[in-house]
Amino acid sequence: MKNFATIISLISFPSLCSLKIDDRLNDGLTRDKRVVHYDNSLMEWFLDKDESVSTELNYTIINKNILAAMEIISNNSCVKFEKNRIFKNYILGIEITIVNDTYLMPKRELFKRSYFYLRESCTKDVTCIFTNLMIYLGRSRESNRFDRDNYISIYRNNIKDWPGNCERIFQKREIWEKTMDTDYDYGSYFHVEKLECSKNGKFTVAAKDLIYDKMIGQRYRPNFNDWRLFNDAVCRNFCKKGIVCEYDSYPNYNKCDDTCVCPNGFEGTNCTSLTPSSYGCGEQVIYANTISKVLFATSVKNCTFLIKSLKGKKIKLYIKGIYTMYEKICFEKMGLEIKYKADKGVTGKCFCGLYRDISLKSDNDEVLVQYTGKLPGHYFKLHYYESNS
Repeated sequence: MKNFATIISLISFPSLCSLKIDDRLNDGLTRDKRVVHYDNSLMEWFLDKDESVSTELNYTIINKNILAAMEIISNNSCVKFEKNRIFKNYILGIEITIVNDTYLMPKRELFKRSYFYLRESCTKDVTCIFTNLMIYLGRSRESNRFDRDNYISIYRNNIKDWPGNCERIFQKREIWEKTMDTDYDYGSYFHVEKLECSKNGKFTVAAKDLIYDKMIGQRYRPNFNDWRLFNDAVCRNFCKKGIVCEYDSYPNYNKCDDTCVCPNGFEGTNCTSLTPSSYGCGEQVIYANTISKVLFATSVKNCTFLIKSLKGKKIKLYIKGIYTMYEKICFEKMGLEIKYKADKGVTGKCFCGLYRDISLKSDNDEVLVQYTGKLPGHYFKLHYYESNS
């Protein structure tokens, strides 16, 4: 698996596309951000170490790694970082404290400022620093949502260090938070891995849906929803002007230039266009009615389709067959992704490998289908039709 630091360039703001979907947008998915600007984006920080750390630290390398992690966050949000021993704004200051790997992290108290503890081994890895810093700043683990029991099972008997640091990793949040505005995202970069904190080599977490189970624990890159939730938590009131962002996209808080950051499959200033398809994919916007129709693609192609039905109707899908590249952990742009939930900002159901005879029903009147064929023999074929319920 590629190191996240080497592929972070893949996370970029989408280019513009001229293909319009149509003028009838899904009003239920519109996110109208009309905000008043105030600058809370500058976060000051300094580095210290706890007395539990006895080894000599290479502060040159540690500072370089911290700055690299901060740059990733700055490139995808409104947040900017400045190293300063004396904070101008104490509330927004980050005191990074390096601790021993066996250090028992204290619980964070609600609504109180706390230290950002960084384990000594983590200081050597940009990805580790980035992940922990994002969680510290507000992107809590997806698998800690207080409604997680509807989606995943936690096997506590397989988890080591309970009570202890592993307990914190799996601790369910008991209060409502911003993540509840979105569907559960199995493809989140901040979801625990299936063998996280295992004491016996057995799974500590599993999705209740077998296909989603093959998606959890991806460490390829933060997905759209990870950045959306982080920006909603930290940058919501940053830009001066408002812009209507469609399909669960959000304003570009990094530039405040009246553009939106789009979920996978969508592009354009307001995310009202589809990602262009390869030659030979056929029409991108297709319409369902009560008569069953066939959608398919074969061979080496990148195809994006939007199936639409009458407003208020649902779309039923019957997947006849899928053959795409097998991946141990499946993610978007690896095989076939189907976004049949109303929230088009979370990762759709992803299929990597061989599948047959699967039925799905949409939450609303639109379904996004994205096919990534990497070999001549790859294909997918499904039937779709409009339904009242």
